[in-house]
Amino acid sequence: MLKTITLSIVKTIVVATTFGGALTFFDVPFIQAFISAICVQFIFFFIWNTVSSNLFQSRIEQEETERIKAYAQQGVDADCAYCAKPNFIPVRFDEKNEFECQHCDKTNSVYINITTAQVTDILDRDSLSVTSYITEKFDAKEKAKNSDDE
Repeated sequence: MLKTITLSIVKTIVVATTFGGALTFFDVPFIQAFISAICVQFIFFFIWNTVSSNLFQSRIEQEETERIKAYAQQGVDADCAYCAKPNFIPVRFDEKNEFECQHCDKTNSVYINITTAQVTDILDRDSLSVTSYITEKFDAKEKAKNSDDE
């Protein structure tokens, strides 16, 4: 840390000295040019660091948001094997699935069981309504009664 600060101060002085020396050819006093160059460097790099820091922070927040979205897509609610309290945990197929309980701080292993099922067609809701069922039964009885009468 001290080495970085010292290096930064040396670079600032070298740039200011070079700038001050160059301006002496234009009849500008060296000390004025030197101090001006140091001030300009401090102002410029303050603005530069502020802007880059804000952009960096924005990028970190954006990546954190994306990570949380991905985490939510691959998570599951699971009860702790020790205290039976629920925990929302990430589930991945490419690594060992373990989690520390948020309540009792004990480590749990997660085992995943995959089951397959046949795809079924959704039945038409209107054909299953009670009213249509009763109407069909009533019509069937009426037809049977009319055919018996003939």
